Amino acid sequence: MAIGDSGFAVFFAAAGVETGWGHAVRCGALSSALLDYGWRVVFLCRPEVEGALKAVLPPPAEIVSEAPIKVGSIAAWARDRWPAGCDLLVIDDYALDDGFEPEFRPWARRSLVMEDIPNRRLAGDLLLDPTPGRTRTDYDSLLPRNCAVIGGARHALIRPAFSRVKRMPEKPPRVLVAFGATDPSNATASALVALEGLSLDIVLGSSAPHLDGVRRMASAHRPGARLHVDIDANALANLMGYCALAVGAGGSGAWERCAAGLPSVVLEVADNQRHVVQSLIEAGAAVSGAEDLRVAVDGILTNRPIQEAMSCVAHNLCDGLGVMR
Repeated sequence: MAIGDSGFAVFFAAAGVETGWGHAVRCGALSSALLDYGWRVVFLCRPEVEGALKAVLPPPAEIVSEAPIKVGSIAAWARDRWPAGCDLLVIDDYALDDGFEPEFRPWARRSLVMEDIPNRRLAGDLLLDPTPGRTRTDYDSLLPRNCAVIGGARHALIRPAFSRVKRMPEKPPRVLVAFGATDPSNATASALVALEGLSLDIVLGSSAPHLDGVRRMASAHRPGARLHVDIDANALANLMGYCALAVGAGGSGAWERCAAGLPSVVLEVADNQRHVVQSLIEAGAAVSGAEDLRVAVDGILTNRPIQEAMSCVAHNLCDGLGVMR
């Protein structure tokens, strides 16, 4: 089946307060392109995350929350619900291994698996890992022979708004603080303390467990901190255009910042982010904030040539066109 033909895609993307919405957001970017080509798209999810998914997925995508989301029962349920099968099954959940995908055969005619670090056995027709430098060799012992691998940040699944950002940093400079929609480790609060005296734009989702505390800190921050809750991709992309740099983690938002050409100070807030953070730093698209966040931020803000160089490197590393590739 060619991409231009209408088809049926079923997505299973991890989502929740602890997991965050990065899996759903990148799957949403791919689903949006499929919808543009006339495909039908369905996301399977647990009832407790249905409302939040509606906020990050393109409206034509269907969300089904009554499926039994557990190994051994979901595939049988899907066969009963859609007996004709699906053309593409997309799996994006770090808690699943190579026992999950085969249950859907031959009901699912093709499958795509998302991954960021080669540390578990997987099964599928195609695996996508956007970490720079990632190749099939990294997964040789973890995949069946017939599974192909697409690797590298040029294939990161980014929403289109971030590839169209026009960089117009405000003066005095503003710093974007964005550690994901839920930020369960509350890295946002630590950044607010370290960045006292700087103008900030803070991004969080309404499901973030520490939102109320961050709201209080933002209102007391000087010279000013603007808190943005549940903003869409276009609004976030506009913020990236106005901010001089960002402070964030190594999740899917890291690739959105790169596509926008936004220099970053990065912190590793989850084990699976280590390779992404390292690759951003080694490429020159970001610097580490692990030792002293304020020193790292000041070092970029006070050096315009460094800002421009990092912006260029970041966009060249990931230009945001991975969905179409």
